[in-house]
Amino acid sequence: MGVSHTTIQNWTKQEADERVLPLADELRKVTLERLGEMRQSALEVLERIHLTVSQGKVIKHDFGIPLEDSAPRLAAIDRLLRVEERIAKLMGLDAPTRSEIEARVEQKPAELLALIAKARAEQDATEAELTGGASG
Repeated sequence: MGVSHTTIQNWTKQEADERVLPLADELRKVTLERLGEMRQSALEVLERIHLTVSQGKVIKHDFGIPLEDSAPRLAAIDRLLRVEERIAKLMGLDAPTRSEIEARVEQKPAELLALIAKARAEQDATEAELTGGASG
């Protein structure tokens, strides 16, 4: 065919980028809009006053002022954190996590080396066939 495998890989990547990236951008946009709506709802809950109710009655301090219930506000804060973490992840704002893995390879398995050599030989033969044996 007269085209290197690298060129074909580049063409394939370019075609995939042209087809997939716009769809991914649109999905990201829609997801961010939804997360923004969720964030706004959580903020509204956070800003509201929530009264403590027991057996259908508002609980009051000794001096008659209604007792505020902090549980809904704390739940809204937790939800806001989760939404904002999701937004940060979606936007790539979080620093990547680094992990260190230590491994030792004492010797390479002979079978694996043989398979690699065979695959290289087959690849060389295929390339020679495709180029008409013109590799000097």
